Amino acid sequence: MTKILIGKALCERLDLKEALKKDGHTVYVCEDEPFSVLSRFTECRPGIIIIDADLACRKGLLRHINKVFGHTYTVTVARADMISDIDIPDECIDRILTESCSREDVIRAINEDLASGRVMSVRTSNETESVYEVLKNLCVTPNYTGYRYIVDTVGLILAEDTDNVSLTKYIYPFIGKKYSVSDNSVERSIRTVIKNTWENAPDSEIIKYFGMYALTPGFKPSNSRYVFALADYLKNHSRREEALVSQA
Repeated sequence: MTKILIGKALCERLDLKEALKKDGHTVYVCEDEPFSVLSRFTECRPGIIIIDADLACRKGLLRHINKVFGHTYTVTVARADMISDIDIPDECIDRILTESCSREDVIRAINEDLASGRVMSVRTSNETESVYEVLKNLCVTPNYTGYRYIVDTVGLILAEDTDNVSLTKYIYPFIGKKYSVSDNSVERSIRTVIKNTWENAPDSEIIKYFGMYALTPGFKPSNSRYVFALADYLKNHSRREEALVSQA
């Protein structure tokens, strides 16, 4: 059936895990903290997220997931007095339930939206380029070990929403621990991906993501410049924006 990621507090409050598993879904649970949600998301790649509204709106969590991986259908549970303050499009929320909802209400909502095709239509109508599409455009395929490291790295950068995240002190150790490899192995694998990009990607794609300076003879970006450039692109561009520019 469907992979579903649920915030821990909500999952325990409504006893959702076993009920969803009985319906044939694969269920993953994450701590109620933005970084934990994003980290767990990169591991399981769910088709549906179910989280409390205060977590969904924190640090633009869902916008970050949307920018990196493409939009994932999201159900959120909110207090009645909070619902009117939630900007549904801006927060990338697809369905809101009130805090008084029952386990059966959540399951019914999910099954209805799966049956109607609403879950899949959200994915196919997404207008934001995902990191997978960007890497494909840069001739980087999943057979490269560094592929998954870059996906996670860009996600972590966007989750922190800052340009001051250290690769060597923070990201390499995190990814190394996740995949049981050394920090040096993570660094080398990403460098291999960059080498492949500069040898095989069309000039037009390199300019699109890295700017004209990237075609300077002999230039090749550092790991840091490469991943931050991709994160910056995903943060600030969408297919809709590009379409408006082309029509201007």
